[in-house]
Amino acid sequence: MPAAIAAREVTMAPVVNVIGAGLAGLAAAWKFVDAGWRVRLFEAAGHAGGRCRSLPDQRFGTAIDNGSHLLFAINRDTLAFLRGVGAPSTSLVPCDGTPFFDLGDGVRWRVSPGGESALWLLGRGLKIPGVSRLCLLGQGAKLLSAKAGTTVGERVPTSGMAWRRFWKPFLSAVFNAEPAGVSAPHAAEVLRRLAFAGAAGGRPLQAARPWSEIVAEPALAYLRARGADVRLSSPLLALDRGEGRVRRLVFRRGAIDCGGEAVVLAIPNAAAHRLCPDAVPAIPSSPIVNLHFRTEADQGLGFCGIVGGVADWVFWRGDVVSVTIAGGAPEADADPDTLAATVWAEARRVLPKPVSEGPPSWHRIVEKRATSSASPEAFRLRPPARTPHPNLVLAGDWTDTGLPSTIEGAVRSGFLAAAALAGNSVFRP
Repeated sequence: MPAAIAAREVTMAPVVNVIGAGLAGLAAAWKFVDAGWRVRLFEAAGHAGGRCRSLPDQRFGTAIDNGSHLLFAINRDTLAFLRGVGAPSTSLVPCDGTPFFDLGDGVRWRVSPGGESALWLLGRGLKIPGVSRLCLLGQGAKLLSAKAGTTVGERVPTSGMAWRRFWKPFLSAVFNAEPAGVSAPHAAEVLRRLAFAGAAGGRPLQAARPWSEIVAEPALAYLRARGADVRLSSPLLALDRGEGRVRRLVFRRGAIDCGGEAVVLAIPNAAAHRLCPDAVPAIPSSPIVNLHFRTEADQGLGFCGIVGGVADWVFWRGDVVSVTIAGGAPEADADPDTLAATVWAEARRVLPKPVSEGPPSWHRIVEKRATSSASPEAFRLRPPARTPHPNLVLAGDWTDTGLPSTIEGAVRSGFLAAAALAGNSVFRP
């Protein structure tokens, strides 16, 4: 049978098997159920949400997030997905810019989207103490003209106040990596998108409740209400292929014949590579470290970027303070007690209410493979959604979405996978 005919038959398949209930898999499943497909959703873990989830902490007596995440109003795919599945409208709170604190001299500032200009990021919205706007514009222009294969460190000076107070915190937050080694064209694309987002698009959105209540719970409820067959604690052990198609899905609890059905492989890169090495290259990854502290005082809701310390970001929601260390390879293996004391000493300086000098009860979470590497070589390895098998597509923030390994990248990958499989405008992001 010609490949074109086979692909056309698959797009008409009444059933799609989505493997993985992280953001990418949930986003793809949402697209399919809304288009009338019958969806089976499999997840290896006992919960959905992937790295964007919450977990109960008995010592804290409340749920803590696996990791802290910040969205922007320009993240249109993510916001469309959350609205579509019925996430509570009060889940994300718009913030008046992004605050920063330099541990070296105690200087504070805020990057605020203001005015109506589309280029707010390169105009009045970017006021950083000790940094010339003209200097940033010149460096930004060099980055925007970067050629493929170059790094940020080859386009932007990696010393001085502009690097310390803008480029380093901005790029490490976006790419979860040492900024100097980040792919310059991809950094330029993020800068371009944010700069042209306008004042409204550049506004940060902070989670006002645990992430599982924002993503996994409403998404699963939406899918189940529309007939999706959701199977948690169902790891995929093998993909049996024959005659150029995926013929059989082998799970711990049994197997499913799927030769006439569609398959979306929306699991982490390492797992996808083990199952399908011919279509999925192994992509290097970067860790991230989060420490959560339970304080006596209710801190309200807020966040702050840290400059010149071990911590990169501090988030607070009620009496839980969360510290994020981006690209934290050394910190992932550091002595936990020493690390907790170090980042608490940094975090307490930006909290709105007084707290103890020593660290209160804390919980450390290390994601060894939190994101894909942001090097030029790693970006070149990213595969498209389509595979050599017409009934199999890929989804995940490690695929070729044009975006970093972020929430928006994961959601977009789910949309692109659905579009690649369906070949219909209904599924396009």
